[in-house]
Amino acid sequence: MSNDKPLPRLDLAPKLDRPLSLRNPLDYLRLLYWVFYFPQALRWYVDEFGGGYIPESEMNIRKGLQILRENAIQRQLLLQGIILILFIQILIYGFSNNWMSIAFWVVVSVVFGVVFSIARGVAFGVALSLVLSVTLGLALGLSEIVIFSWLGGGILGSILGIILGMTLCFVLSIGINWTFIIILGLVLGMVFGFAKDIALSMLFGLALGATVGIVRGVSFGLTRGVAVGVVGGMSFGLMRGIAVGVVGGMSFGLAFSVSFGLAFSVFIFRPDSWLLGKLFNFKRHNSSWLFFKVTVIPLKSLVRKLQQSLDSNWEIGLHNSNELLRYSYQLTSVVDAINETLSQSPKDDLIWKIASLAHQPFDWKLLGFASISQQQIQATFKRNLYIGFSTEGDITEIPCLDTFPCATAAGFLYLHKKEPARALKAFKVVCDILYGKEMYVLAQALTSCTQATEFNKIHDLILPPCPKQRLRPASWRAIEAFHHVIREAKSIHNSKSKAVRAQSLARAQGDLKQILDNADELPQAEGDLILDIATTWRDAFLDISTDIGNLEILESIQIPYTIGDPVEGSRFVGREDILQELENLWLQAKNPSSVLLYGHRRMGKTSILRNLTGESDLKLIYVNLQLLGTVSQGVSEVLQAIADEIAQQLHIPAPPDEAFLIFPQRTFDRYLREALKQLDGNVVIIALDEFEIIEELIEGGHLDAKFMGYLRGLIQKDKRLAFALAGLHTLEEMTRDYFEPFFGSTYPIRVGYLNPSATRQILENPSEDFPLEYEPAAVDEIYRLTCGQPYLVQLIGFQLVRRFNDRLFETGKTSETKLTLADVAAVTDITGADLFRNGRYYFDGVWKQANQGAPHQQALLTILARHPQGLPPETLQNELKLDEKNLNKAVEDLDRHDVIHKVENHYKIVVELFRIWVENTHSTS
Repeated sequence: MSNDKPLPRLDLAPKLDRPLSLRNPLDYLRLLYWVFYFPQALRWYVDEFGGGYIPESEMNIRKGLQILRENAIQRQLLLQGIILILFIQILIYGFSNNWMSIAFWVVVSVVFGVVFSIARGVAFGVALSLVLSVTLGLALGLSEIVIFSWLGGGILGSILGIILGMTLCFVLSIGINWTFIIILGLVLGMVFGFAKDIALSMLFGLALGATVGIVRGVSFGLTRGVAVGVVGGMSFGLMRGIAVGVVGGMSFGLAFSVSFGLAFSVFIFRPDSWLLGKLFNFKRHNSSWLFFKVTVIPLKSLVRKLQQSLDSNWEIGLHNSNELLRYSYQLTSVVDAINETLSQSPKDDLIWKIASLAHQPFDWKLLGFASISQQQIQATFKRNLYIGFSTEGDITEIPCLDTFPCATAAGFLYLHKKEPARALKAFKVVCDILYGKEMYVLAQALTSCTQATEFNKIHDLILPPCPKQRLRPASWRAIEAFHHVIREAKSIHNSKSKAVRAQSLARAQGDLKQILDNADELPQAEGDLILDIATTWRDAFLDISTDIGNLEILESIQIPYTIGDPVEGSRFVGREDILQELENLWLQAKNPSSVLLYGHRRMGKTSILRNLTGESDLKLIYVNLQLLGTVSQGVSEVLQAIADEIAQQLHIPAPPDEAFLIFPQRTFDRYLREALKQLDGNVVIIALDEFEIIEELIEGGHLDAKFMGYLRGLIQKDKRLAFALAGLHTLEEMTRDYFEPFFGSTYPIRVGYLNPSATRQILENPSEDFPLEYEPAAVDEIYRLTCGQPYLVQLIGFQLVRRFNDRLFETGKTSETKLTLADVAAVTDITGADLFRNGRYYFDGVWKQANQGAPHQQALLTILARHPQGLPPETLQNELKLDEKNLNKAVEDLDRHDVIHKVENHYKIVVELFRIWVENTHSTS
């Protein structure tokens, strides 16, 4: 492959698809090769076939004994190491017949191997025992040859010294200087004589360096061990030198330092491996045939090829980077390639790329090196070079937040280190680039969560909202769950009801359990931090669970749902937008506006009016015109009814009935003027509910048509006075001459169906001590059946509690407090007539209203009732046999009255329960 082509997807793992065999000689050679030239393979072998590699830092004697007791593959690996030790010792010492040495070093190697296999893992123990066997055995075996030539070397050195001295005297023409000749002979004699000590010390030092270095290589710490070996070798050599004599020690020290300096460099840098890597680097496509597994010298060609891979495909490049870290010591090359690629990347790609880098990296220091400057990187490499720098080397530099790549990498690294406050500071730097704001908010949320370690702090937390654009969806699902938990904690803290608190506790614990059960889905960077938060919160909720206890219902529940009267107080929810709009019209404006509240039957208009009494500077007079009954005295009775409500609510006595009978309008004017005077500037709103009755009275001749003009005149006389008229959609449709002057000056507000959230709130929280809980699917089904029609929502809730009480009466007690989808199906079944019989006022009212206005409305509903999915206009026209004009009139009236609506060119009945009622009551086949 040419150097210009991108790096293939590397697979550097050993190519072995079976465990090592005790009977295969080649497997013993493979094991020996692994120990000295591919130590990472031992970790891979144990991980692949031996039940999983446990890092040295996590090993202990208990785990080691358990592994040897339970894992046959690792026991066999230890046995293979012992067999190889025996063979090596026989091979080294066999020619000398020194069986005592063989036995001694076999025992030493085996004991070390077994002990360290138990304490530090089988891979570590096998590597240590084999290196001891080979290096120490070889060193001390060869030293025996040196020992036999000790004396001869000294004599030979002295003779050569005398000859060399005489020759030098002759060449320099200085005469025969016997003092010089004798000294030179003695020096050379000592050097040759102590050559044994030098050779022995050098080989022993090399053995120690190789032993510790290669064994540490199994856990990726080669050079640190070699350094220890050097110190041991020097100590041994010096001691030998001192034992023989000062002069011998000095000679040995000089020779030993030179020899060990060379040996030290070889074992650290492995120039042989580097040279082969330079010559044969990636010459085979997608191959593991690489010769740089044990060298730390950077390969520039490797940096270039890895950078090409990262540029062309970031994810494949990261895979290759992790392969190199896992199966070689080319950390420097990987760091250089990744940092160079990040420095050249567009800023909107940075957070995504570094997030991928932080996704299960083989070594988290890659994030550390990406977060510091180039000068800091070089300083780190130099500082750690002679103390065992490798993938275990430490990075002590403080991350640099001056650039986007460094700040982003620092943010992810701090999340991994469980320091979200520092991550927050780092991500603040990249807020303006793609995904930067998301990571900043995520760090902000995690920082807040980590600060809440007790329940009393959890319920006071305020987390930032979750963003829509998400780089970390699994993390945001956890943050959303934390939002839910905080809401439940607030409910537990604020509620006095044991039932509500128990249900909130169960939901909170369920949310936290879901996070912990799905731990594998969390990103590795912030995953451990999220799990720590979830665990801490779970324990905090567990601490208060004994105070809340389990809920067991022993007596009938008081039904909190309202199906007849208006809903008032804390039970009134879901109309906050309308209440706010009315507040703006009546309190924020200089002159209060008269309003027209209109909407579908039983939609909650009366409840809105009855809940408008909370402001001290607003006086609302509620008048239900249905209470008029039969009107025989015309305007006198209407104005008297309004005056009676004013008197009752404002405690201002009304004029006598006789005055209204003689001069109704003048009497009311004077009374209203006096009431406004006593209120001293307060705004007065007269709310006339069921106002369509006024139209009925006018059309029936019981009320003068000029009454509407009279009301308009009252508003114009005093700007502190306004009217709120509530009724059906027909109020908006009043266009006759006597209505137009008044309605032209009113502000219309349409009261529609509740949204799903308000529907859920009505059902789940009808009172503070409501002990029952709804299954989410049950609430969804209720909304589907009612479309948020308030009366029907309350009616279904009413029926569900009644059904629960009936079951309780039969069994005497129950601990099952959840209302399910099956319960909803039971109470809304058309054959169980309670719901439809109790709701007949609503159903009949909508049906009768469909008989007013445009013709054919009821016929249209009858046809649509047989088709839950609706019908297109063409089919409706054919079924009704109507022309397009008449069909459109009927459709327009029903649509305006919120009875039907159009969905994807199909008309269908809005409220499913009403459709079922029509189908079973009025539909014909």
